[in-house]
Amino acid sequence: MTIRLSICIPTFNRAAFIEETIESVLSQNMDGVEIVVSDNCSQDDTEKIVHQLQQKFSRITYFRWEANKGADLNYLKAVEIARGEYCWLLGSDDALIPGAVSRVISEIKQGYDIYLCNRIDCSYSLQPFKKFNWLNKSADKVFDFRQREDIVV
Repeated sequence: MTIRLSICIPTFNRAAFIEETIESVLSQNMDGVEIVVSDNCSQDDTEKIVHQLQQKFSRITYFRWEANKGADLNYLKAVEIARGEYCWLLGSDDALIPGAVSRVISEIKQGYDIYLCNRIDCSYSLQPFKKFNWLNKSADKVFDFRQREDIVV
């Protein structure tokens, strides 16, 4: 199977959240999707939780550093071991809303290179308290840099 999208999750000591993060991805259409977790030498149960989830879904790749390498190298490692044509960097304490993976796959089929999506900030119990629109005040937007004369691609 061809992997179109790698959901890359760099993590460090997020055992309290990582299961819900990964389950929010697994609950969606996973055709052509993999999950990649790069663990920056967590000292909690992160590794154990990810290994348990690997039993449910074979397309979870787990990598654990032997020592903490800092956030930048951890992000880079997640992308390095990803096999997908596209990478979605997802925080290890974030959860996807239903339909998010299908929406991104649909946008990928349009052939764009970069996708920015809005987000909703939630409490630790995942109760929404603030909607944050990166792009505008209403909805997600796709930028096609090929159509902009002032940007060299």
